Amino acid sequence: MLKFHRKTRAQKKDSSSKKNIFRRMLKSGTLLLASTIITTALLFGGMEIALRQIRPDIQNLVDRHYHYEKSRIFRNGAYTISKNIHLENKTEYISIHNGLTLRQHRDFTLSKGENTMRIAAMGDSFLENIRMEVQYGVSEVLDYLLNYATIPNGRKFEILNYGIENYATEQIYLFYRDEARAMDPDIIIYFYCQNDLEDMMINKLLTLDKKGNLVHCPSKERGFVKTQLSKLYTTYYVLEAMKKLQAFWNTKYGTSFFDYYKKWDYEKVEGERVQHYKESRKDKSKIIDHRNSDAVKLFTVIMDKMIAQIKADGDKFYVVTTPYAVDDRYGDEHNAFIRQFFEEWGVQVIDLWPIFRDYKGPRKLRFANDDHWNEEGNAFASEYLLKYLSNELGIEIFGQENIHKKLSQYYKAFPSNSLKEVSLKFFDPNIDCSEELKREIRERYIPLQLKYEKEGKLPAPPTIKNYDYIRHW
Repeated sequence: MLKFHRKTRAQKKDSSSKKNIFRRMLKSGTLLLASTIITTALLFGGMEIALRQIRPDIQNLVDRHYHYEKSRIFRNGAYTISKNIHLENKTEYISIHNGLTLRQHRDFTLSKGENTMRIAAMGDSFLENIRMEVQYGVSEVLDYLLNYATIPNGRKFEILNYGIENYATEQIYLFYRDEARAMDPDIIIYFYCQNDLEDMMINKLLTLDKKGNLVHCPSKERGFVKTQLSKLYTTYYVLEAMKKLQAFWNTKYGTSFFDYYKKWDYEKVEGERVQHYKESRKDKSKIIDHRNSDAVKLFTVIMDKMIAQIKADGDKFYVVTTPYAVDDRYGDEHNAFIRQFFEEWGVQVIDLWPIFRDYKGPRKLRFANDDHWNEEGNAFASEYLLKYLSNELGIEIFGQENIHKKLSQYYKAFPSNSLKEVSLKFFDPNIDCSEELKREIRERYIPLQLKYEKEGKLPAPPTIKNYDYIRHW
């Protein structure tokens, strides 16, 4: 016979007490969680509002975007304007990307003018020259010299600057194929940089299948969370703070605070193949000395296609070897390898490596804390390229003295603190330049800037000095 035992009053009271305690704990926990979420939201909301008032420069980063399925790396939109700070003299200058999204303060029409030879310059940050005022970049200085320092024969020149920060060989090829060709260039100049092979393997935008054919690896669009975060000023402010912390840690302790995280993230995102490539960098000969290396195989197939297309269009193709770090002993070996590679293709190489390495001029050709060319370096490269191209294209130059005079007049048309960065080798302040000529030069090379200055459409000055670390976020 079953016996049912009733709970005593004490047992009932104890059970009820436990339930009440649990309810109170659940309620207090819920309230704590809710208050934490609300406080955090208010904190970040207040921070976001404050940053939008005191850091308007971050708007430039929020507005930047990616082109999925194509380059995978950030590029500017058409007619974007930003203000940057010079790496050395700390003065502000504006940067405009034109209707073709090129970093030039002038537009180009789809059809060329009569007797105009159009040059498409393809490259990365050395060509885009975001670190200085646009008029000091190699594309603008060379364009000016070709048009003003040569004997007129009815021919005009236009240089379109397709340089984009951090672009590698495969992105340059796609940019040429999909956009530059549409502008009907007569000459294509590829500014090859020493890190192009490395960046190409890290990007993994194009790979080879088992038969050696190019395979396009379309990028995946950012998820909802990352897309929303990319619209917040706070995101970029935190990334900037992390960069500063990393720089401080590296300066104080000689190693990066984020090395372990970066290594983990690198392996996770890029996979075993790229990690293997990363490890092979310890022995750099594995990258460039063997024709069977993955980097060289991919580079060969890409350049085969690009060169074949250029020849089919009846255009001329030149490669400029861009010195990456002239004090890098590995540079001589890499440069010789690449030069030999292109010469086997029958492509003429304009080799800037040895002339930069052996340069003994009055000023350095690079920024003090950055491997990129400064104003002096761009002027030096432009003068050398003018002399090389004049021989190739049958252009007659007035003479070295005239080049010096024309350069001085060009720089004089742009009153700027950056003129201090150009030595007397290229700029003589005593050479006269009429107001009419100054106006003509400015209207040719910075008409968009003049327009925006007149209309008052200039962005707020920034305080971020280097955008490289967040351009790919």
